[in-house]
Amino acid sequence: MATHDRDLLWKCGIVVTALTLAAGCRRLVHEQSSSSTSLELVVPVPPGTVIEAIRKTFAAQNRRPGRTGPDRQDPIDLLSLADESDPLFVDYGQMAMHTEGNEALAAFLGIPPAERGEVFHAFPGLDDYWFSEYRYGEERAPFRCSFVIRVWEASSEETGVSVVEFQPTVRLGKRFGLGHSGPGMYLDTRFVDATRRDRQIVLDAISEALASELRTAQGPSQPQLAPSMAEEGATVSGTGDLTLTGAMNREIRGANVLCGSVRIDGRNVGGSWGLYTDDLVLRIVAMTDEELSAPTVALQARPPARWAYVMNRGATVSAARDRTSARIDADFHEAGGSRVVQVKGTLKCPPK
Repeated sequence: MATHDRDLLWKCGIVVTALTLAAGCRRLVHEQSSSSTSLELVVPVPPGTVIEAIRKTFAAQNRRPGRTGPDRQDPIDLLSLADESDPLFVDYGQMAMHTEGNEALAAFLGIPPAERGEVFHAFPGLDDYWFSEYRYGEERAPFRCSFVIRVWEASSEETGVSVVEFQPTVRLGKRFGLGHSGPGMYLDTRFVDATRRDRQIVLDAISEALASELRTAQGPSQPQLAPSMAEEGATVSGTGDLTLTGAMNREIRGANVLCGSVRIDGRNVGGSWGLYTDDLVLRIVAMTDEELSAPTVALQARPPARWAYVMNRGATVSAARDRTSARIDADFHEAGGSRVVQVKGTLKCPPK
């Protein structure tokens, strides 16, 4: 073998070894545990209303496709929607090949087809990634998946919505390997376990669109407030009593709240309270009975911009054990900005 060839192989070996050692120093970490259970929301409206809200959530004019960036925390505007009659709907046989680490998808496929109700597939573009629950070393790992959304009649007065993930994937930069062009550096993409955060984001977006649907049906009598659900035959609606100071300085009294129960693996647990105005979204969600003492909170200002706010430490948020109310006394800071909002008050729902 020529000296030049030996030197080249030696240098390649050094590069491969260095890359292998560097990769070994970085570990892929999933920050959220117990994420593969079934996640459902039950709302007191007809299935047709929910389906229309889903179609509007993922309408083509709402899409803003683009590669991963610092503003990509939310996948909603990356997703397109297909129903079972659409050629872009994912094949059920293909779903069945990707149930490892995804108990929720396996449970969905275990439902007889005649009992599934309406099923939709919400999917991103091939190069669309966002940040979720995974870290690679000290950095957040770009993540992507598609969503299987099921809508069914939960009772004569309620509709169920469930969201499961299909092919959750992370992209970890590049690594050395054998590919279509021989040895070289190739994108390092890996299938991972399903997340909970992203399914909750999809459920929140559907809830927001549902509130908008109901506001339209109600008419313009209270255009600044979320709608009453009475005209849609709803049996549960709540009220909000909040004081906001700082970047949002106002009082919200008597605003109607979209109340829902949360189901995990078919059991009613936790609760969901959503207040929607023309420029504000406040969601308080307890995914389990244990989380009633410390539920998840999401605050957004909306259009023209959807500014996300992050709750500061030291906040007091809790929900009643009977799920009739949720209380909040918290400070929020704008994600990536300097604005601060203080929120204090109660969201109430009548007992079921």
